[in-house]
Amino acid sequence: MFLNDRQAPSVEAQPSVGLTSWRILELPWTEKRILMLSAEGVMRVTTAIVQLDLIARTATTSSGRIYEFQTPPETTPLIRAALVFNASRVGLIDGIDVSEDIWRYFVSYSQ
Repeated sequence: MFLNDRQAPSVEAQPSVGLTSWRILELPWTEKRILMLSAEGVMRVTTAIVQLDLIARTATTSSGRIYEFQTPPETTPLIRAALVFNASRVGLIDGIDVSEDIWRYFVSYSQ
């Protein structure tokens, strides 16, 4: 399932990413990371979120890439489990899923 282990494209090559299958983990040291499944079927764990724009529904990570939240967080149990498992592969094991909270903030600020 995780045989295609590779780096994300450079920020210059891919300055922004639209998210349709995602969750956010808050780690014990208060860093937040996006767990995502791309339309191409590639799972990714981002660098730390450094800025959330609640009105634009975007997050900028420490790499400088901008992630655009186009849909509510992923709810399919198997995909959610795969996203969390993928995060654990890179050592992110004690995170708390804050996806629903972040989505509520997005919705409340866009009204």
